[in-house]
Amino acid sequence: MYTEVKKILIIRKKTESAYRLKESLERKPYYHVDVAVSEVEAIKLADENKYDLLLVDLYLNESNKTDGIDLIKYLSEKNSFKHIYISDQGSIDVIDSVKETNPTTFIIPPYTTNSIYAQIEIILNSGNNNSYLSYSYKGMQQQISLATISHAKSDGAYIKLFSSCGKQYFVRKSLSNLRELLPSAFIRIHKSILINKDYVQGYSSQYVKVNREKLPLGRAYKELFLSQVKESTFSF
Repeated sequence: MYTEVKKILIIRKKTESAYRLKESLERKPYYHVDVAVSEVEAIKLADENKYDLLLVDLYLNESNKTDGIDLIKYLSEKNSFKHIYISDQGSIDVIDSVKETNPTTFIIPPYTTNSIYAQIEIILNSGNNNSYLSYSYKGMQQQISLATISHAKSDGAYIKLFSSCGKQYFVRKSLSNLRELLPSAFIRIHKSILINKDYVQGYSSQYVKVNREKLPLGRAYKELFLSQVKESTFSF
């Protein structure tokens, strides 16, 4: 997919999860991943390396006095990179506060290693036109990044798309037509539901948990679903 090695810096106060993600990403030969668990370490690594993407905690310590927004602002003065915020807090005020640094996306737990990986794959391949879904809603042309879509539900004449940060979008298509436009990560689990398998957080014989929502697993789609997720992990 990529012809050159992409350099990623993970800046997380949760050391164990940061190194678990590093290990997962570096299974791909075109990723080089470093980890920083503090602001000081992140600045040192950024001075020594040119990174394509930073994955950063919004808050880097328990007091919340040193946050990822200030760090991104500082690093952006000397470097050019894409960045993703991770935060347990998804309030309107928090979302508004990150906008000024123009993050590529904003991730709110719970999430999986697979969902993070899917977003990174698409973000670092953003020159590809297939990274976005174009659609018309109420006469306006709009786009949504495929990396952010967790699942889709048929809703009458429209399909309702759900993003990883809780936003909803409406597309006037059939579910079958939409599926043809989406990458292979999207699979059907019910006659009226498509999911992005990289956002699966767990499942039972009757339900699939995707982006904090329990969705029904149809009998006719169970075998395909199980074959698609049998090697996935559901914790991060």
